[in-house]
Amino acid sequence: MSIYKNYKLVTLDQRFIAETIARTGSEQLLDKLTRSYVGLYDNQESWYLPLRANIGKNKPPGAFFETPFPTDNPHFKRPGIDFEKALFVPDEFIIPIRNTLPQEQAKIINEQSNIISDDFEQYVLKLENVSKKSPSYRFSTVPLFPDGMEKIKQITSKEREETMENELKIQETNEEIIELTEKQKYINLLKMAIEEGEISATQNLNEAIYLIDDIKISGDFDYGVRGLDHNVLLLDDQNWVDILQWGTIIVPETSSYISDKSISELEEIGYHAVPLVENHKYTMEENDLQLINDLAKLKESAAALNTSVKEADAEKFSKLSPNQRQAILSELASQQNHSSEYHSNKPEIESPDFEI
Repeated sequence: MSIYKNYKLVTLDQRFIAETIARTGSEQLLDKLTRSYVGLYDNQESWYLPLRANIGKNKPPGAFFETPFPTDNPHFKRPGIDFEKALFVPDEFIIPIRNTLPQEQAKIINEQSNIISDDFEQYVLKLENVSKKSPSYRFSTVPLFPDGMEKIKQITSKEREETMENELKIQETNEEIIELTEKQKYINLLKMAIEEGEISATQNLNEAIYLIDDIKISGDFDYGVRGLDHNVLLLDDQNWVDILQWGTIIVPETSSYISDKSISELEEIGYHAVPLVENHKYTMEENDLQLINDLAKLKESAAALNTSVKEADAEKFSKLSPNQRQAILSELASQQNHSSEYHSNKPEIESPDFEI
């Protein structure tokens, strides 16, 4: 049994040569009775590529594959495989022969069988773009077998699809690795900030402003008032897009959390999910979270003044610029400092306070 598993060496029943010449009238078929062919495809009807002891110097580039080896045999002047004279042959006309090729040549064909088949397929595909009047087309036997050319197109199309799928999988895997690495880097930064006292961890979900893996970042509440806003989560070069994707931002004052998925432990304490799409998913910027914080502060200030914020007023407040919102919050803070002057009136925040 041959040690060369990647191809088969055959000769052809001369009936096929005679029938093909009769069918096509072509004079380009190699009708040498002892011609050997290399079979690289395992099909009932497939391509067979003739071996030549001397590839002509005028052979077009890409129309052959040289198989050089050291030899004193004068017959092997430029040995190789001739794509230009390939034949698409039904299995019934194939006659297997023992592989008695020179060992070096046989080894080259076996080890480079994939390269040879790729080169042949490219040769077949290029013929479609060659003028039918050109010598490259007229001297080739490949166009005599349109079914065989179609099979090559199917093979290469499938290979391209598989290559694209593999490349996409590799790309997705690499992106996942990068994302996991960046996420772990961020988690490490959070742990470091906790150890250094810059932020605090908590086990109380009612006081958490961010969840990531098993870490709950505290809002440092003091007598019900939050001491930290979400900007503390921007530790390094992270942005809100990453922070939202890696974990869950919580706004305790509004009993809400930003996520496309329901989180049972938060739902159980009365929190509700705000979909990411409603928070400018993938384009979340600092200003978006600043608005959430400003709304929370507005409601805190209103509560401290024994009043509430109407829904319509909250909507107007949301449409203001950051500077306008800060001006209103500063005014409310000033009112809190002089709350004794307002206790008897208990005013409700009205729309005129929010006019732009």
